[in-house]
Amino acid sequence: MQQAGICFKIDEVEGEAHYIAPDHLPPRQEHSELNWAIKGPSRTLTFEALPPGFMRGLLVRIGQSAGARGRYWQNGFLGFDAETGSRVSVLQERNTDWTGRITLEAEGADPMRLLKKMVRLVDDEASRFGIKPSNVEQKSEEDETEMPDFQKDPKTQSFFVSYAWSNEDNPERAKIVDEFCERAKDAGIHIRRDKDEVKIGQSISEFMAELVDGDRIVIVLSDKYLHSRFCMHELYEIWVRAKANDTIFREKVRLYTSPDAQIRKPVDRAKIARYWRQEYDEELEYLVDMSASDRVGHTRLGKFATHVAEILSAVDDTLQPRSLDKLVDYALD
Repeated sequence: MQQAGICFKIDEVEGEAHYIAPDHLPPRQEHSELNWAIKGPSRTLTFEALPPGFMRGLLVRIGQSAGARGRYWQNGFLGFDAETGSRVSVLQERNTDWTGRITLEAEGADPMRLLKKMVRLVDDEASRFGIKPSNVEQKSEEDETEMPDFQKDPKTQSFFVSYAWSNEDNPERAKIVDEFCERAKDAGIHIRRDKDEVKIGQSISEFMAELVDGDRIVIVLSDKYLHSRFCMHELYEIWVRAKANDTIFREKVRLYTSPDAQIRKPVDRAKIARYWRQEYDEELEYLVDMSASDRVGHTRLGKFATHVAEILSAVDDTLQPRSLDKLVDYALD
């Protein structure tokens, strides 16, 4: 399907490739849904004939370069070009008589240069369809089509915190998380946390899936965290998204270990690994009576039980902040 120009690959997790097929995306995605709107120069390219497959072809071409670093919908794209330090939106509007237009808007350090790149890209894609924007000059031999260097937009980065909730045994456990989130809010950064977003009756797993794909994840390790199935599943999935690579893991997360989390010694980390291995072994007896989703959870439990000592070794080998002020500086850099 990639060769046919129907879809493009955005990433790969545990050997499983993920693809986007533009025809199956929502028709429109408002800028407000992404927490920002383009405010800068624009350019509208008009077409006497705009075939139905044109935007799909343009999105596949962009997506093969931008991957998961862009935002896509059926009739448009949002992306950040690292070379110009600018972001751009692309919006297609088609009429019933096949006439239409492509509107490009850009903002940032050098929006005009990015607009020029995008005009050439749209014009080049149009030539593949045998069409031409009516308001674009003929391209000279020197005008090479250059794909922008699409990277993750710093303005749309998502921040999450992974932690164990307070309870009657330790009502102060999440205090540092509360204080950190307030400090981040004062700095203009919204920290997403399950306590604020998952309401009664809603799925915890859906939020967890968003969290592990976050751009920056603050992990607050406590003894409760180390013995929580939900928390350890989050930790393992974050590790998987980092391709089980210490360097990538440290780039993605910001770590804070509470005094009660005993992981300093190899035997401490081994005890945590053994705890989860025993949990896994205990479930084996009941596996045949479990639901399909519980069996999937059991398989997942076995995976993070196998890797937990390795992950905690990487955590322990990371220099971490010892105060709220240091955590704020470290996590929001």
